[in-house]
Amino acid sequence: MNMFAVVEIGGKQYKVSSGDVIRVPSLGACMHQLMSLKRVLILGTATHTLVGSPVLSSVRIITQVLGHDRMDKVMVFKKKRRKHYMKLNTHRQKTTTLKILLVGI
Repeated sequence: MNMFAVVEIGGKQYKVSSGDVIRVPSLGACMHQLMSLKRVLILGTATHTLVGSPVLSSVRIITQVLGHDRMDKVMVFKKKRRKHYMKLNTHRQKTTTLKILLVGI
């Protein structure tokens, strides 16, 4: 039975199932630490779906922290034409890589 869930991490929503590896905004967790995700919005299988209002309180998702990294550099460029105004800035978002170990009730 292939079960999936939609979870909210860092203000973003991710569709996950057992064995998936996802990159999320940086979490304050140590390497190889097990974590439980509590903000589960939807839990479903091929035939049934449970939708929370707003979350499913009885569902937990167990994850393991695989590592910490940074995303690719994003360049921010501002310009006003004919005013000789140009500004360049860059940004790299810190991320945490999680492996989904268990999805279920």
